[in-house]
Amino acid sequence: MKFLLLLSFSFVLSSTLSHAGNMFGPAAFRNGSPLVSGNDGTYQATARAQNVTGIFRFAYSGGSQTSDPAKNNWIFFINGQIQKGTVQANLSDSNLDGIFDSASSVSSSTNSTISLPYIVINQNNNSSGTFSGSLQQKSPNGTFTGEGFLQGLPDTNGEVFIIAEQTTTVGTTSRTSVQVGAVPFTLAGGSIPKTTFSFRGVRTSTSATTATTATQAAN
Repeated sequence: MKFLLLLSFSFVLSSTLSHAGNMFGPAAFRNGSPLVSGNDGTYQATARAQNVTGIFRFAYSGGSQTSDPAKNNWIFFINGQIQKGTVQANLSDSNLDGIFDSASSVSSSTNSTISLPYIVINQNNNSSGTFSGSLQQKSPNGTFTGEGFLQGLPDTNGEVFIIAEQTTTVGTTSRTSVQVGAVPFTLAGGSIPKTTFSFRGVRTSTSATTATTATQAAN
């Protein structure tokens, strides 16, 4: 008789605790609940394929990607060539999508004007691509996997505009004039074929402060 009463009490207590747990919501990493600290943090992945090894990373703060290029970039070694650039990534729930942009060789000042002297380094390795995958929200490490591709860009034609002042003096009279010129140039496109790869990565940091320090300084 005592055994039956004890068994009944255990069942009632178990049911009560289960109901109370549902009232306070699911625990972290259960029932598809998001990561404990949200998507904020820094992420890094390794990409692999035949004759391909690559690394890319990106950083999130306040639910959006940061603008710090030091934390949002990619570099790949493809068939003996180095390809690199910046990363644009978007995390929506567990979905991950992104773009590999080519590296820029144009220097500019703080007000976005071209800094002189203007130097273009053309290494014939301009490439871009995309990637997509999924973030495992039940993983405490924020593991994410997926696939992507890179391909060489076509040749790019452009012009460098030069604006300069020239002062001439005749006797005691000085006259200043503005000289404007344009120098055309061509950047050779990338030489690699379309290259597909698989990637696997983790969230390396959950510190929003770490991810935004350089961005705030730049602004």
